[in-house]
Amino acid sequence: MPVITVNDIGKSYPHPSKPICVLDHISFSVEEGQFVSIVGRSGCGKSTLLQVLAGLLSANEGSVSIDNELVRAPMPGKVAMVFQDALLLPWRTAFDDVVLPLQLSGVPIGERRQRATEMLELVGLAAFADSFPHQLSGGMRQRVSIARGLVRNPRIIMMDEPFGALDEQTRMRMGDELLRIWTATRKTILFITHSLSEAVYLSDVVRVMAAAPGRIVDEVAIDLPRPRTLEMMGSERFGQLRNRVWKSIAGTSIGEGERL
Repeated sequence: MPVITVNDIGKSYPHPSKPICVLDHISFSVEEGQFVSIVGRSGCGKSTLLQVLAGLLSANEGSVSIDNELVRAPMPGKVAMVFQDALLLPWRTAFDDVVLPLQLSGVPIGERRQRATEMLELVGLAAFADSFPHQLSGGMRQRVSIARGLVRNPRIIMMDEPFGALDEQTRMRMGDELLRIWTATRKTILFITHSLSEAVYLSDVVRVMAAAPGRIVDEVAIDLPRPRTLEMMGSERFGQLRNRVWKSIAGTSIGEGERL
Protein backbone atom coordinates (compact mmCIF):
# COMPACT_ATOMS: atom_id res chain seq x y z
CA MET A 1 0.00 0.00 0.00
CA PRO A 2 1.48 3.39 -0.97
CA VAL A 3 2.19 5.76 1.89
CA ILE A 4 1.36 8.78 -0.33
CA THR A 5 -1.35 8.80 -3.01
CA VAL A 6 -1.73 11.85 -5.26
CA ASN A 7 -4.97 11.71 -7.22
CA ASP A 8 -5.51 14.13 -10.12
CA ILE A 9 -4.64 17.29 -8.19
CA GLY A 10 -4.87 20.73 -9.73
CA LYS A 11 -3.90 24.10 -8.35
CA SER A 12 -4.64 27.51 -9.84
CA TYR A 13 -4.56 31.11 -8.73
CA PRO A 14 -7.09 33.82 -9.64
CA HIS A 15 -6.21 36.36 -12.32
CA PRO A 16 -8.26 39.23 -13.83
CA SER A 17 -8.38 37.61 -17.26
CA LYS A 18 -8.41 33.91 -16.36
CA PRO A 19 -7.08 31.69 -13.56
CA ILE A 20 -3.40 30.77 -13.75
CA CYS A 21 -3.01 26.99 -13.65
CA VAL A 22 0.07 26.01 -11.66
CA LEU A 23 -0.55 22.26 -11.29
CA ASP A 24 -2.57 20.27 -13.79
CA HIS A 25 -3.95 16.75 -13.25
CA ILE A 26 -1.01 15.34 -11.30
CA SER A 27 -1.28 11.75 -10.10
CA PHE A 28 1.31 9.39 -8.64
CA SER A 29 2.03 7.32 -5.56
CA VAL A 30 5.02 6.90 -3.28
CA GLU A 31 5.89 3.62 -1.62
CA GLU A 32 6.97 3.28 2.00
CA GLY A 33 10.68 4.02 2.41
CA GLN A 34 11.22 5.30 -1.15
CA PHE A 35 13.57 8.17 -1.94
CA VAL A 36 11.78 10.19 -4.67
CA SER A 37 13.20 13.29 -6.33
CA ILE A 38 11.19 15.85 -8.28
CA VAL A 39 13.03 17.87 -10.92
CA GLY A 40 12.07 20.42 -13.53
CA ARG A 41 12.78 23.91 -14.77
CA SER A 42 12.36 26.89 -12.46
CA GLY A 43 8.73 27.93 -12.21
CA CYS A 44 7.25 24.53 -13.13
CA GLY A 45 5.47 24.21 -9.78
CA LYS A 46 7.76 21.84 -7.86
CA SER A 47 7.59 23.79 -4.60
CA THR A 48 3.85 24.33 -4.97
CA LEU A 49 3.38 20.60 -5.45
CA LEU A 50 5.41 19.80 -2.36
CA GLN A 51 3.45 22.31 -0.27
CA VAL A 52 0.16 20.77 -1.43
CA LEU A 53 1.43 17.31 -0.49
CA ALA A 54 2.48 18.62 2.93
CA GLY A 55 -0.89 20.28 3.56
CA LEU A 56 0.58 23.80 3.55
CA LEU A 57 -1.49 24.70 0.47
CA SER A 58 -4.85 23.36 -0.64
CA ALA A 59 -5.49 22.06 -4.14
CA ASN A 60 -8.43 23.31 -6.19
CA GLU A 61 -9.22 19.80 -7.36
CA GLY A 62 -8.17 16.24 -6.71
CA SER A 63 -6.86 14.82 -3.46
CA VAL A 64 -3.74 13.81 -1.56
CA SER A 65 -3.81 10.96 0.95
CA ILE A 66 -1.20 9.87 3.47
CA ASP A 67 -1.80 6.45 4.99
CA ASN A 68 -5.27 6.57 3.39
CA GLU A 69 -6.05 9.79 5.30
CA LEU A 70 -6.95 12.83 3.19
CA VAL A 71 -4.50 15.69 3.61
CA ARG A 72 -6.51 18.78 4.58
CA ALA A 73 -3.92 20.54 6.76
CA PRO A 74 -0.32 20.02 7.89
CA MET A 75 0.37 16.67 9.57
CA PRO A 76 3.38 17.42 11.80
CA GLY A 77 3.25 13.98 13.37
CA LYS A 78 3.59 12.30 9.96
CA VAL A 79 5.26 14.82 7.67
CA ALA A 80 8.35 16.97 8.28
CA MET A 81 9.41 19.82 5.97
CA VAL A 82 13.02 20.86 5.35
CA PHE A 83 13.45 24.04 3.31
CA GLN A 84 16.35 25.56 1.37
CA ASP A 85 17.03 27.92 4.27
CA ALA A 86 17.69 26.13 7.54
CA LEU A 87 15.39 28.64 9.35
CA LEU A 88 17.16 28.19 12.66
CA LEU A 89 16.39 30.62 15.47
CA PRO A 90 19.55 32.71 16.02
CA TRP A 91 19.08 32.91 19.79
CA ARG A 92 18.76 29.15 20.26
CA THR A 93 21.53 26.58 20.29
CA ALA A 94 21.52 23.59 17.93
CA PHE A 95 20.07 21.46 20.72
CA ASP A 96 17.37 24.02 21.55
CA ASP A 97 16.41 24.30 17.87
CA VAL A 98 16.09 20.54 17.49
CA VAL A 99 14.09 20.13 20.70
CA LEU A 100 11.65 22.96 19.83
CA PRO A 101 9.00 20.86 18.01
CA LEU A 102 8.81 18.54 21.01
CA GLN A 103 8.47 21.47 23.39
CA LEU A 104 5.60 22.86 21.34
CA SER A 105 3.94 19.43 21.38
CA GLY A 106 4.16 19.14 25.17
CA VAL A 107 6.47 16.13 25.19
CA PRO A 108 7.87 15.50 28.70
CA ILE A 109 11.25 17.12 29.25
CA GLY A 110 13.20 13.90 29.77
CA GLU A 111 11.87 12.30 26.61
CA ARG A 112 12.40 15.37 24.47
CA ARG A 113 15.99 15.80 25.69
CA GLN A 114 16.78 12.18 24.91
CA ARG A 115 15.18 12.38 21.48
CA ALA A 116 16.95 15.64 20.54
CA THR A 117 20.29 14.20 21.67
CA GLU A 118 19.72 11.09 19.55
CA MET A 119 18.92 13.18 16.47
CA LEU A 120 22.02 15.34 16.86
CA GLU A 121 24.08 12.17 17.15
CA LEU A 122 22.39 10.77 14.02
CA VAL A 123 23.38 13.84 11.95
CA GLY A 124 26.88 13.90 13.42
CA LEU A 125 26.53 17.09 15.45
CA ALA A 126 26.47 15.88 19.05
CA ALA A 127 29.66 17.85 19.73
CA PHE A 128 27.97 21.06 18.53
CA ALA A 129 24.79 20.83 20.59
CA ASP A 130 25.59 24.07 22.43
CA SER A 131 26.61 26.02 19.31
CA PHE A 132 24.49 28.86 17.92
CA PRO A 133 23.65 29.09 14.21
CA HIS A 134 26.28 31.77 13.52
CA GLN A 135 28.93 29.37 14.85
CA LEU A 136 27.98 26.63 12.36
CA SER A 137 28.77 26.22 8.67
CA GLY A 138 25.99 26.17 6.08
CA GLY A 139 26.10 22.38 5.85
CA MET A 140 26.01 22.03 9.62
CA ARG A 141 22.99 24.33 9.86
CA GLN A 142 21.18 22.17 7.32
CA ARG A 143 22.00 19.08 9.34
CA VAL A 144 20.46 20.75 12.39
CA SER A 145 17.39 21.46 10.25
CA ILE A 146 17.21 17.79 9.23
CA ALA A 147 17.58 16.71 12.86
CA ARG A 148 14.73 19.04 13.80
CA GLY A 149 12.59 17.50 11.07
CA LEU A 150 13.36 13.98 12.30
CA VAL A 151 12.89 14.63 16.01
CA ARG A 152 9.14 13.90 15.98
CA ASN A 153 9.80 10.62 14.14
CA PRO A 154 7.66 11.44 11.07
CA ARG A 155 6.83 8.85 8.42
CA ILE A 156 7.73 11.25 5.60
CA ILE A 157 10.34 13.97 5.06
CA MET A 158 9.70 16.54 2.32
CA MET A 159 12.76 18.55 1.32
CA ASP A 160 12.57 21.65 -0.89
CA GLU A 161 16.00 22.23 -2.48
CA PRO A 162 17.70 21.81 0.91
CA PHE A 163 21.25 22.00 -0.48
CA GLY A 164 20.67 24.73 -3.06
CA ALA A 165 22.58 27.41 -1.15
CA LEU A 166 25.66 25.25 -0.53
CA ASP A 167 28.87 25.11 -2.55
CA GLU A 168 29.38 22.05 -4.74
CA GLN A 169 31.78 20.21 -2.44
CA THR A 170 29.57 20.72 0.62
CA ARG A 171 26.53 19.76 -1.42
CA MET A 172 28.09 16.44 -2.40
CA ARG A 173 29.05 15.70 1.21
CA MET A 174 25.52 16.55 2.34
CA GLY A 175 24.11 14.18 -0.27
CA ASP A 176 26.15 11.33 1.18
CA GLU A 177 25.16 12.41 4.68
CA LEU A 178 21.48 12.37 3.71
CA LEU A 179 21.83 8.89 2.25
CA ARG A 180 23.44 7.71 5.47
CA ILE A 181 20.54 9.14 7.50
CA TRP A 182 17.98 7.68 5.09
CA THR A 183 19.63 4.26 5.31
CA ALA A 184 19.57 4.44 9.12
CA THR A 185 15.94 5.59 9.41
CA ARG A 186 14.27 4.29 6.20
CA LYS A 187 12.02 7.33 6.11
CA THR A 188 10.06 8.10 2.96
CA ILE A 189 11.71 11.14 1.35
CA LEU A 190 10.40 13.54 -1.30
CA PHE A 191 13.26 15.70 -2.49
CA ILE A 192 13.19 18.73 -4.81
CA THR A 193 16.41 19.64 -6.57
CA HIS A 194 17.63 21.48 -9.68
CA SER A 195 20.66 19.19 -9.90
CA LEU A 196 20.01 16.25 -12.19
CA SER A 197 23.14 14.43 -11.02
CA GLU A 198 22.05 14.86 -7.41
CA ALA A 199 18.59 13.51 -8.21
CA VAL A 200 19.97 10.41 -9.96
CA TYR A 201 22.60 9.81 -7.28
CA LEU A 202 20.18 9.95 -4.35
CA SER A 203 16.92 8.54 -5.61
CA ASP A 204 14.95 5.38 -6.24
CA VAL A 205 12.65 7.29 -8.60
CA VAL A 206 12.99 10.67 -10.33
CA ARG A 207 9.79 12.39 -11.44
CA VAL A 208 10.15 15.10 -14.07
CA MET A 209 7.86 18.14 -14.18
CA ALA A 210 7.09 20.43 -17.10
CA ALA A 211 5.67 23.92 -16.79
CA ALA A 212 2.73 25.99 -18.08
CA PRO A 213 0.92 24.21 -16.53
CA GLY A 214 2.93 22.12 -14.07
CA ARG A 215 2.54 18.41 -14.74
CA ILE A 216 4.48 15.16 -14.50
CA VAL A 217 5.94 14.23 -17.89
CA ASP A 218 8.26 11.36 -17.01
CA GLU A 219 9.09 8.90 -14.26
CA VAL A 220 12.58 7.45 -14.25
CA ALA A 221 13.36 4.42 -12.09
CA ILE A 222 16.96 4.62 -10.88
CA ASP A 223 18.36 1.10 -10.97
CA LEU A 224 21.85 1.89 -9.66
CA PRO A 225 22.86 -0.43 -6.83
CA ARG A 226 22.98 0.72 -3.22
CA PRO A 227 24.94 1.83 -1.35
CA ARG A 228 25.71 4.58 -3.83
CA THR A 229 29.31 5.65 -4.37
CA LEU A 230 30.78 8.71 -6.05
CA GLU A 231 32.48 6.42 -8.57
CA MET A 232 29.03 5.57 -9.94
CA MET A 233 28.68 9.14 -11.20
CA GLY A 234 31.32 8.38 -13.85
CA SER A 235 29.62 5.19 -15.04
CA GLU A 236 27.88 4.74 -18.37
CA ARG A 237 24.61 3.81 -16.67
CA PHE A 238 24.65 6.95 -14.55
CA GLY A 239 25.12 9.02 -17.70
CA GLN A 240 22.24 7.23 -19.44
CA LEU A 241 19.88 7.92 -16.55
CA ARG A 242 20.92 11.55 -16.23
CA ASN A 243 20.50 12.06 -20.00
CA ARG A 244 17.03 10.51 -19.86
CA VAL A 245 16.02 13.00 -17.15
CA TRP A 246 17.57 15.90 -19.07
CA LYS A 247 15.80 14.99 -22.32
CA SER A 248 12.47 14.86 -20.48
CA ILE A 249 13.07 18.33 -19.04
CA ALA A 250 14.27 19.72 -22.35
CA GLY A 251 11.23 18.30 -24.10
CA THR A 252 13.18 16.43 -26.78
CA SER A 253 11.79 13.15 -28.02
CA ILE A 254 13.41 9.87 -27.03
CA GLY A 255 13.76 7.39 -29.85
CA GLU A 256 12.93 3.75 -29.35
CA GLY A 257 16.61 2.84 -29.39
CA GLU A 258 17.25 5.21 -26.48
CA ARG A 259 14.48 4.08 -24.20
CA LEU A 260 15.71 2.72 -20.87
